[in-house]
Parts: sequence; structure tokens; C-alpha cells
Amino acid sequence: MCAMLWRSSVLLALCILPISLAQLPICTRVQACSARIDIYPLVEDDSSGWSSGLVPLYDEAFASPSFDYTQTPETKTFELCGCSNNETCDDSISDRNLRLDDIVTLTFCEDVRLQLPLQCRGSRGLPRVIGVAHPSGETVSMVSSTAVFCTCPDGYERMRPEYWGGAEISISYKCK
Repeated sequence: MCAMLWRSSVLLALCILPISLAQLPICTRVQACSARIDIYPLVEDDSSGWSSGLVPLYDEAFASPSFDYTQTPETKTFELCGCSNNETCDDSISDRNLRLDDIVTLTFCEDVRLQLPLQCRGSRGLPRVIGVAHPSGETVSMVSSTAVFCTCPDGYERMRPEYWGGAEISISYKCK
């Protein structure tokens, strides 16, 4: 009886294993296959006003947290989807990378110029990154989805984050 239960549990484990190792969905043309996030420490600023004896001024509308880009970042990479034709999502090939700002870099299945041949014009089709909000609220700490329809020849400027749902925010980028 024990041998039969053991065989059943092994068989069940073998059936469940392929399900748990499910492949990522295949990337569409506008999706990055992976995203790298470089999170820098926040700048420590003692502008509280307490040293002067005055009550400190504090309003989130006046000062947003900024990152100390001189420090070493904590880097995380997120696989978002799989490339078709068994290609690899190789971030070591620089032509496949699209750096949106000092924090977010996206990697595509092909050369960015081939995969995204259109240049951004106006406010339509701006690159968007969706993910879990960083505690600062200024960027993402984890990426769950991307949509990039066009590229900007002079680089990108991050726009104000928008609430997306749950703990996620959406960050759009406009051309510089």
C-alpha cells in the first residue's frame, strides 16, 4: 500500500512539474522581453528646518525624493516574455537595449531599430512601463509589462507616474 501511494505521489509530481515550469508568453512586437531596474539609494537631505529651531516645511508637492546616482545601484532583471523562433532575450547585445532613464533599461528580441522602426511624434504611442511602485513613488521596483510603439532619437524623459491598479503604477516616457 505504501509503495502504491509513493508511486502515485511521484506520478503526480511529474505531472505537476511541467505546469509549474510553464513558458513565458511569446512577445509581441511592442513588448520588451526583459527589463533591468537599477535602483539607487535615495539622497539623504537634511533640509527639515529643525536645526534652525523653526518648524520644518514639508509638502510632497514641493520636493520629490531623488536618487543618489553616484552610488552603486541594486540591479534586478525581470523576464517578461519569450522571443519567437527560439531566440534568446540577450541583454549583452547593446543594439537590443533601450535605456529609458537612469533606472529602467528594456531589452528586445531583435535590434531596437528593426523591431521599433517608428519615431515617436506628439503624445501618441509613448513608451510605457508598468510595475510595482518603488517606495519613493517615483519609479518601479519591479516590472510586469511594457509597451513601446516607437523610439525617440534624442532619448527619453520620464513623465509623472500614474496609478495602474493594486500596487502597480504606470510610467510613460516622452521624447526629450
